[in-house]
Amino acid sequence: GGGGGGGGGAGGNIPQATVQLQETGIKLDVTPHVTAGNNILLDLRAERSAAELAQSDAGFIFRTQEAESRVLVEDGETVVIAGLTISERTESRSGIPLLMSLPVVGRLFRVTREQEIQRDLIILVTPQIVRNDG
Repeated sequence: GGGGGGGGGAGGNIPQATVQLQETGIKLDVTPHVTAGNNILLDLRAERSAAELAQSDAGFIFRTQEAESRVLVEDGETVVIAGLTISERTESRSGIPLLMSLPVVGRLFRVTREQEIQRDLIILVTPQIVRNDG
């Protein structure tokens, strides 16, 4: 007898989805070093990452921007980190219901608006030396 080996026909290929956890947002790494002259050497790294919908049906793509800097400052002096740009693009449609969804002539009954906004991100860091008076 033939029996129960399970499916293997043409319909046996089932697409598999994989899920990957990605951190998004703004991350700031600061490594301070106190110098002999009581100044502060800062190693700064700012990273901005965001998920965007891919052009194809592939899901999301992740875009990352980074800015790195090493700067020597005095105690209590403020450092400015710039160079990260936040870009947002939106698209909206409005029109006559049902008619705007028709193939070919639907665009006559709808308005599509695209808007792109760019903002520069500026981060201020003020390091201070904490002394142990003991």
